[in-house]
Amino acid sequence: MVEARLSAARRRFLHQRAAAALAAAHGDDERFAAQLGEHLALAGQPLEAARCLVRAGRAALRLFANEQAGAHHRRALELLGPDAGATGTRTDGDGERDAVRLAAWEGLGELAHLAGRHDEALAAFATAVAVDERLAPDPLRRARLLRRWADAERDAHRHEAASARYDLAESEAAGAVRYGPDGAAARAVLLDIGFARLVLYYRAGRRADMERTLARLVPLVEEAADPRVHLRYHHTVAMLEHRRNRFVPSEEELRHARAALAAAERSTEPHLVARARFGLGFVELWAGELEAAEGSLTAGLAGAEATGDLLLEVRALTYLGVLARLRGDLEAAERAAARAGVLARSGGLREYVAAAHAQAAWAATELGRPADARREGVRALELWSESSTAFPFQWLAAVPMLGLAVAEGDLEAAAGHARLLTAPEQQRLPAGCERALTEGLAAWRRREPRGAAAAFARAVALAPGAAPGTGADATARPEG
Repeated sequence: MVEARLSAARRRFLHQRAAAALAAAHGDDERFAAQLGEHLALAGQPLEAARCLVRAGRAALRLFANEQAGAHHRRALELLGPDAGATGTRTDGDGERDAVRLAAWEGLGELAHLAGRHDEALAAFATAVAVDERLAPDPLRRARLLRRWADAERDAHRHEAASARYDLAESEAAGAVRYGPDGAAARAVLLDIGFARLVLYYRAGRRADMERTLARLVPLVEEAADPRVHLRYHHTVAMLEHRRNRFVPSEEELRHARAALAAAERSTEPHLVARARFGLGFVELWAGELEAAEGSLTAGLAGAEATGDLLLEVRALTYLGVLARLRGDLEAAERAAARAGVLARSGGLREYVAAAHAQAAWAATELGRPADARREGVRALELWSESSTAFPFQWLAAVPMLGLAVAEGDLEAAAGHARLLTAPEQQRLPAGCERALTEGLAAWRRREPRGAAAAFARAVALAPGAAPGTGADATARPEG
């Protein structure tokens, strides 16, 4: 225990020597930033140490070592000490400390957002914005920060707050395009904001807003050489096609999903490749290409697990469960839905919690447990009705509920489920199923209960995955 016998001054001197040796040997190599930061901290240089630890945190985040990244950012804040600026007591050097403090809070916000810890992410971004207000104005830095905060609001289903924050971010970036020295960087930030806003419009079913926003972005996309921009463009066009075709893919949509994956692979960024693989699998699923979809969704799931992307993991599991349902594979569908439900609850992803209940309703129906099916189906539809997100696959619960209502002779409830299934914001079902639903509603309006019951029963029999082997034809492809 030689170090314990050294004086405090001697220990600081030796840590300073070690820090100098590391810096001389490795320069800006981020692999040694955390080690350098700890030596600087023990040498009595907390600000320089915090800078190194933020660099180490960013590097760990890029490698998806998320726990390590969080530890580095929290250690940086610890070294910076109490936030004197928050109390209005400023001293010399606070500006430098605030720049590092901002980066640390922003990193913690990104990590919490990725892990689905919405309240924690929002609090971190709010703190980062408060720190930013004390620094010299930088419109692009502020626009990026506001966009990230808006993304967290959007994924927490606070859509109005997200939309307002995207407006603020866009205003900052637009000013930088007109008056700033780096127009290319400002245009890149505008693209980030625009694509992020498109996700909000997609989830809310605002197709006209999607079309207007995408049209504004096209000139910026055409100027960009970055494959990540082209990935997001192709992905967004595919999303827009989802909405236009009521989630029954066209060949055009498949082409854009494949182009998005090709662009992601050129970017060499694993999290982008994982998301693009999921995106292609999602389109393949609804195109009836189940074998291809299984491969793509499974690859997307593996990428989500490797990068710590909770939302992507939940989505991949949800749609792998749907794929199993279309194949009539009850065990695989239940297994995927159970995993998705647990993760969705941990991240507050209510629409996917609802999807897990919907899959449980279908499974209970298949197993002849109508009381369980009714309980699970009612819960799924309640959760979707409470959400600001227009979830387009509510047939997952509404079809089993329609079957139960017909079996029990409750035609008023059956008509309600049929109206939901034929709503324009919902996925278009196979032609025979849609026709039977329309006929059943018409018979109900004419007060012909026997005709309505027969048509509704026929619709259930023709619904996606109603019998094993029907999955490949589960959705009707649009012409063209």
